[in-house]
Amino acid sequence: MRRTLSALCIILSIFTVLAAFGAPVGTAFTYQGQLRRSGAAYNGTCNFEFSLWDAASAGTQQGRTQSINSVTVVNGLFTVEIDFPHPLFNEARISGQARWLGTSVQCSGDDGFTPLDPRQPLTAVPYALSLYPGAFIRANFPQEFSSNLFPSILTLVNDSSTGTALRAFGGFAGVYGLATSGSGSGVYGQAESGNSAGVFGLNRDSAAIWGRSTGAGSAIYGQNTGSGLAGRFTGPVLVEGNLTVQGALFKNGGSFRIDHPLDPANKFLSHSFIESPDMMNIYNGNITTDASGSATVTLPDYFAALNGDYRYQLTVLGQFAQAIVSREIAGNSFEIRTDKPGVKVSWQVTGIRQDAYARANPIVVEQFKPAEEQGLYLFPAGFGAGEEKQIGYPSRPATAPGAQEPPATGPGDHPRSN
Repeated sequence: MRRTLSALCIILSIFTVLAAFGAPVGTAFTYQGQLRRSGAAYNGTCNFEFSLWDAASAGTQQGRTQSINSVTVVNGLFTVEIDFPHPLFNEARISGQARWLGTSVQCSGDDGFTPLDPRQPLTAVPYALSLYPGAFIRANFPQEFSSNLFPSILTLVNDSSTGTALRAFGGFAGVYGLATSGSGSGVYGQAESGNSAGVFGLNRDSAAIWGRSTGAGSAIYGQNTGSGLAGRFTGPVLVEGNLTVQGALFKNGGSFRIDHPLDPANKFLSHSFIESPDMMNIYNGNITTDASGSATVTLPDYFAALNGDYRYQLTVLGQFAQAIVSREIAGNSFEIRTDKPGVKVSWQVTGIRQDAYARANPIVVEQFKPAEEQGLYLFPAGFGAGEEKQIGYPSRPATAPGAQEPPATGPGDHPRSN
């Protein structure tokens, strides 16, 4: 007599497969159920077919049917491992759609497969397969997000003052972001409080935050539209390459430092910059007057366009003689005359910048500090004040290790790599 499964019912539970830390996680998930016939637990061997659907009944099947044969059922209990391709869950997550699992069973002696009713709704666990290692997360944003400055397919919010919203560990990159549009951001971080950081990096022996540009862009770009700073560095800063400042440069002091010419392996040689209340350029050289005691000094062809308000100095070398500027600068040259022929003269000319930028941004030699900086100092220690009196001190981020630095170990108590 043919067995019938019309009275067969199934009680389902879905479990994730937990792998040991460090082992790769696949896309399969464990499916466990209880099979009964006429109210009694079934014992025997059965074949199963599993399918994924977009509705609890009718609807459209998603992907292919998976067949798992010769499953042993003991006291009604069976366990199988189902592995639907991860895009089926990824697309469902992107579109916000639920998925149902359809099951058909054929046990020993049955002529064919019998579908079980109802289909089982899948919980969020299989949906997490869209985050399996190597998966891509992408989204088509609904209309309500079109005006959002920074739309996101994955948003992590941390309301704790000491924790982190996301911690990731990886050999190449703990977190990897890719933006394919001209105005996108691979990784975007936002902080709402004065002592927090939108993005925080920590490394003991190398770069905490590292950027690389392979084209004409900027490896790191900072912008401030308020009264703060677009970037701040506390400690030494090394620039390996050219430094361009489009604007004014303010400093407490400055010098060049090179390998000492007499002991380059063991010493530095430093010289201070020349300081002036004017935006001054300096030109100098040596020239020898001719048989009539005359010499013409030729300056760069841009001299008159760049400079104004000239100053001269002449020094006679090697003999006693008199030297004067017989003709001042005109046509990017000036003339020297000595009271003897063949006199060597060392000359120096200074000019004050008159280019477009200098005219628009003259140096204000003396000025009052703004109200919010009065009582503060660029160098508070020189006036017997503590560092809290330094200009810009309140804008420093918090330095307490517990506030921003992640612990030294990650999940599973594995040491954090550098």
